[in-house]
Amino acid sequence: METAKGTVGCNALNAVCWLIGTALALNAGCNKINESKNGNEVNTMSTHNADEYLAREAIVAEIDMAYHQSMSAGDTTLDARYNSGDSDLKQHILGYAWKHALAEHEAERTPRFVEFLAKKVASETDFLQAQAARFALETPVRTFSLLARDTIAKTAITGQNAAALTRLVGYLRITERTSELDGLASGPQTLGSPLRDGAGIPWAARLSLARMGHDAMLDLVVLQVKQEKDTILRATKLFPDLAFTRRDRAMDELRRQLESTERLPSLRPGNVGRPVAGYAAEALVAAVQGAPEITDSVTPEDIVKVRAWAAAMATWQMRP
Repeated sequence: METAKGTVGCNALNAVCWLIGTALALNAGCNKINESKNGNEVNTMSTHNADEYLAREAIVAEIDMAYHQSMSAGDTTLDARYNSGDSDLKQHILGYAWKHALAEHEAERTPRFVEFLAKKVASETDFLQAQAARFALETPVRTFSLLARDTIAKTAITGQNAAALTRLVGYLRITERTSELDGLASGPQTLGSPLRDGAGIPWAARLSLARMGHDAMLDLVVLQVKQEKDTILRATKLFPDLAFTRRDRAMDELRRQLESTERLPSLRPGNVGRPVAGYAAEALVAAVQGAPEITDSVTPEDIVKVRAWAAAMATWQMRP
């Protein structure tokens, strides 16, 4: 979702998790297989994965060089390298496309990369579709061309990524699918999954409809947050969901949660858990224009600052 430059929400660029290959290489390194040869330990797995990562990086560098020659050369190379790649390379290229979709200084190329992500949302197998959908949900709404929006509008909401696809329809406010969302929202509600989009299709449909102006669905969403007893679920999952709706009453609820004195359970004995109010502050800053800048860690001073700003807000000016 779109967020203020310099705030916690815009750290998609700073985190640059498009370098998924890095995480894969590091993870493999942590689970390395050592061979004993003449008493010496040889980390064969780590070296192998590092080489594979460098090979993927060389390919995206080739794609980048082609784009510097011309748009058509870049498009041709991007499609050719993606279509001929294995799953790891395809995931890496999806991350490359997402990184450049977020690069505001590359405005000329941005629509192409967003259209590329949308196409993969519509056509890829489950794992890669999940990656493309996640990247699309983290790409600013304003960067979606008519072609990209039309691609998502025509994508069937099926399979294991149905909840994410439902959310994406709402993210882009594709109103021609409202009737379909109404049907999806009527299913049984589940909210216990540890996955961001694992709360189920009905919940994703309710969020999407609330974002598109459906007041009854907004009421259900806000009520769910108020009644949720699980502190971790409420703060880490439902607060961002309130922000996703971009609706005044959702922001009012986040403002109320800013007054909370609750803390999440501590991960280490003797430590105190993170304040619930910090998550509410992050969500508000992500959703509302003119919000104060806060640090990545959301300090007590940040919470006080956001609380004072929110208390003075008579109306909310939403980000797209």
